[in-house]
Amino acid sequence: MGFGILAAVTLISVVFRKYIYNHVYLHLLLSLVGILIVILLFYSLVKSVKKFKKILTELGNGELPETNLPEGEDEIGQMARAINSVVKNLKTLSNFSQEIGKGNYQSDFKPLSEKDILGNSLLRMREDLKNAASEEAKRKEEDERRNWSTHGIARFGEILREHPGDLNELTYQIISNLVKYIGANAGGLFIVNNNEKEKYLELASCFAYDRKKYMKKQIFSGEGLVGRAFQEGETIFLTDIPEDYIKIKSGLGENKPKNLLIVPLKVNEEINGIIEIASLKEILPHQIEFTEKICNSIASSLNKN
Repeated sequence: MGFGILAAVTLISVVFRKYIYNHVYLHLLLSLVGILIVILLFYSLVKSVKKFKKILTELGNGELPETNLPEGEDEIGQMARAINSVVKNLKTLSNFSQEIGKGNYQSDFKPLSEKDILGNSLLRMREDLKNAASEEAKRKEEDERRNWSTHGIARFGEILREHPGDLNELTYQIISNLVKYIGANAGGLFIVNNNEKEKYLELASCFAYDRKKYMKKQIFSGEGLVGRAFQEGETIFLTDIPEDYIKIKSGLGENKPKNLLIVPLKVNEEINGIIEIASLKEILPHQIEFTEKICNSIASSLNKN
C-alpha cells in the first residue's frame, strides 16, 4: 500500500516537472518569436524611415525622386502614399512651370484645391506673363506698322520729287509703287479734267500685276464707285465687291478682288483726282490710313504739275 502511494507520487512529480519544463520551453520559444517579430518590425520601420529620410532630403535639396515609396493601408503605408502624392504634384508643377518658361501659355493645369498656394500662384503668373506677351506683341506690331508707314511716306516723297513736269511718268510711278507697297494687285489713278460743260475724271495711269495698262476711261461725277467718291469727296472701302465691277487677271485666270479702296486726291477740300486700288487679299486699316496720307501729298504734287 505504501509502495503504491510512493510510486504514484513519484509519477506525478515526474509529469509535473515535465509540464513545467515544457511550459518554460514554450514560454521561451514564444518570447524568442516575439523578440524576432519586434526586431523585424523595427528593422522594417527603420528601413522605411531611411527611405522617407532619403526622399525628404532630396525634396529639401530641390530634387524630385524618380522612385515611389511602397504604399499600404497601415500608418507607414499611408505616409508613403502622402509623400508619393507630394512628389507627383511637384513634378506636375515643375512641368507646368517649364511650359510657361517656353512661352506655352495654353498648357493644361489644374490646382489641387482653392488652397493650393503654389498651383494658384503659377496660374496667376501664367496669366500675367500671357498678358505681358500679348501687350509686347501689340507694341511690336504697332512699331512695325509705324516704321512701315514712315518708310513709305519717305519713299513716296522721293518719287514725287523725282518726276517733276512729267505727268505720265509721275502718275505711273505713283500707282505702281502704291499698289506694290500695300501688297495689292491692281490700281488706277484718275485726274480731274476741267471740261467747259462738266468736270470729269480721266484715267491717267493704270497698273496690274506688274503690267502697265494703256486704257482710255472717263468717269463723270456720281458715275459708279469712282464717280461717287469724286462727288462725295470721301474714301470708299468695300469688302463686298459687285460681281460685274472689276476682275483681276493673273496666271490662274480672272478673279474678283476681295477688297476695293477708292481715295480722293484733295487739296484744300478741292478734289483733283481719285486713286482706286483692288486687292485679292485684305487691305488692313493701317494701310488705308497710309494711303489717305499719301494721297494728300500726291494731290499737292499733281496740283503743281
